[in-house]
Parts: sequence; structure tokens; C-alpha cells
Amino acid sequence: MLKKQSVAAALMAAFLTTSGDGTPLIVARIGNHIIVATNSIDTNGNSRCKLHFSRNAVVMRATQAASMIFIWPDGRKETIDFDATINDRIKDLDEPVGRLQDILIEDAQERIRTILQRYQPADPDRADIANDLVSEYVLVGPEHNGFLGVRAFTLQVTNPQSITFEVEDITTKLRKGEVVDYTQNEIGTIRAHGQKAVRAAVYALLKKHDEAAQNLGNKAFSPPYLVMDVTHSGRSYLSDPGPCRL
Repeated sequence: MLKKQSVAAALMAAFLTTSGDGTPLIVARIGNHIIVATNSIDTNGNSRCKLHFSRNAVVMRATQAASMIFIWPDGRKETIDFDATINDRIKDLDEPVGRLQDILIEDAQERIRTILQRYQPADPDRADIANDLVSEYVLVGPEHNGFLGVRAFTLQVTNPQSITFEVEDITTKLRKGEVVDYTQNEIGTIRAHGQKAVRAAVYALLKKHDEAAQNLGNKAFSPPYLVMDVTHSGRSYLSDPGPCRL
């Protein structure tokens, strides 16, 4: 979807919303298993993988501008795809989630800084671009102590002119039988008893977000859903993998 078009410093930038801010981010714990849940539809109704994999961790990410196309005056096009970048950056990493979080932050800051430096500081569109690049992450994988953990945080530009950033941790400890909804930076926790109840709560939240979004004409919460079971020994899909592959 063509989101905006502007001219600044002889550069025209067209933004495509792909995974969008309409990305469900839900995790749950059943015993020693952590359930990771999102979906595989973007704002336009197209299929897109919203899971990213390192060797031992799974990353979910939500942002308004997951993919950006820069169109230069001479017609040359340059595409920056944040999701593809995450996949390339972490696929061979064997790091605890704390270190993986640091790597993702450093990489995103570098790429966002490069984008914003294309614009003059006085350009009013720079602030809009910065807002579109606010990112929300949920990471599931081993901590330094070896225990399986969940980390969630947001990354945003606090000053578009100096290109400074703020990282806010939004993690809460995930206990057995809990389902935590990180969608749109609003943490909600549900307690459930037993494997069937936990899974039912996960799907109920996914459906709830979809119904609310459909009322606004937003397809980005729509099924098919991506649901994965993560343990110390590996990970497996509880749903059809759709566009995602391990």
C-alpha cells in the first residue's frame, strides 16, 4: 500500500506498509514450553512471514514501515526491507536472548540513522518517517543462565533531528499458565489452567484482535495464524507454517 510520498533534498520516498503496526504479538507458557503466536497477513491482505529465527531463538517484530522503497529523481529504486534484514542478521547467531536483543537494537539504530540522514534536519517529513519506524520486538529463547526466557521491548526515535533513540523494556516474567499479549505495546496477561485452556486463550486473543481490526478495515490481524512451540531442545509449528520456514 502506498503510504506517503514526499520530496526532500531532491529525494522522493514512497513507503510501503507491509507487516504494519497490525501485528499480533502473543506468548504463553505451558510447563517448560513457550507458545509464540502471530499471523502471516500484512495490511494489504498479502501473505508475509512475521517470525524471524536465529539458531536458538524466535523473534517477532511489529512496525508500520517494514519495507521501504526509495525512488530517486533519475528513476533508480532502492528497497530497504527490515524483515529481510533481521533474517539475514540473526539466522546464524547462537546467542542468548539478552545479547540477541543488543544486536537487534544496534542493527536497527544503524539502519534507521542511515535512512533519516538522507533528509535535511528542517524537513518536516523526517519526524513522520521516524514515527513510522517505531518498532516493537518480542524475543523467545535461552537466557545467559540457559533457562528459556521472553524479552520484549520497543525502539523509537526520540529526536528526529539528532537521531537519538529510546529503548523501553516491556517484559514481564512469564509464569506457567500465563498468556501475555504484547500487541501494540499494551501488555495484558491472562491466567489459564491446563494445556487446552492456554492454547484456547492464545487463539481467543488472536481472534479478538482480528475482529477489532476488521471493523476498521485493517486486514493485518487476519488469519492464517502462526503458532509455534518453543522448548530448550527445539521449536515446532502448532499451525501451518504458511510463508515461514525454519
